[in-house]
Amino acid sequence: MVAAGLVTARVGSGAAADVLGDALYAVLVLLLVSVAAPRWALRRRAVAAVVLCWVVEAAQATGGPALLVDRCPPAAFVLGTTFAWRDLAAYAAGVGLAVLVMAVSSRGGRAAARRS
Repeated sequence: MVAAGLVTARVGSGAAADVLGDALYAVLVLLLVSVAAPRWALRRRAVAAVVLCWVVEAAQATGGPALLVDRCPPAAFVLGTTFAWRDLAAYAAGVGLAVLVMAVSSRGGRAAARRS
């Protein structure tokens, strides 16, 4: 996941790469929330991930993250620098797709365990 996001950031350009990078970032946040709170229901983890992404995006509107990135450029991968409304939708879409994959794979694993 991290590798895909970094490749997108380095190789990609334009709106499509930006949206894909944002969606992958949101999937990573969902995975981190899932590691931190594994007993939470998937829906709760998804909501928490989207909210965290949106909070980071809203902070970009203040200029604070840009100041931090000036001092520590790698922070751009975590905090970003500029607010964009489109990013809010990309985060929700990334988490939504990840939730779909997680739900389907979870059902498949339970069905296989029952067959054994």
